[in-house]
Amino acid sequence: MTAPGAANQLQAFEAPTGPTQDLTAYFRSTANGQPAYLSQAISSRAGQQEWRLVVQSKAGGPVQLSWPNVSTVPRSVAFRLVDPTNGQAIDLRAKNSIVYNAAPNSTREFRVQTVQAATVGPAITNVMISPGQVAARQPVTARFNLDMDATVTVKVLNSRGAEVAVVRNGEFVSRGANSAAWDLRDGSGNVIAPGSYQLEIVAGSNGQSSRKVTTFSVAR
Repeated sequence: MTAPGAANQLQAFEAPTGPTQDLTAYFRSTANGQPAYLSQAISSRAGQQEWRLVVQSKAGGPVQLSWPNVSTVPRSVAFRLVDPTNGQAIDLRAKNSIVYNAAPNSTREFRVQTVQAATVGPAITNVMISPGQVAARQPVTARFNLDMDATVTVKVLNSRGAEVAVVRNGEFVSRGANSAAWDLRDGSGNVIAPGSYQLEIVAGSNGQSSRKVTTFSVAR
């Protein structure tokens, strides 16, 4: 471009600023003995496998990782996401995303692992229920253990098996000790009458589910 009044003088303009990328995710691997950074990792090798997923955040703040297409993978193959920073392992079929807080200019590494698909549902054990009391508005508290991560639904049923209230509805919980509390109200928000009730716990993982029903009482 020729500047006005100045022949043969060129005026250079700065190039436009390109888009910035605050978040980068890739699989860390090796190729020919050298480090490699992959956007996807494909393997036909049988047996248990593991991939290292690296997430880099420039700005920091909440970061969400999701895997919406895991349902397209055959049921004979199961995956889990392991976070080495806290030891948490997540069944990718039981939960479709996680959110964590990243520090500015930070790097976090996860492990994606194949695991043997379950042939039976999660084991629900050590169910203990503390009875409630209507007059004192004392809630019913249930405690139970799971032998694997699972999606859990907890319901209160009456003595005939009809649903009274849903306490936890399809929530992802980790293996180990868990709990649920019922505020003595039915699905419409009304305080229930004293009497005998049932607590139903249904836990599912990798297409398999287990059910446990325990009877308890609510005092006046």
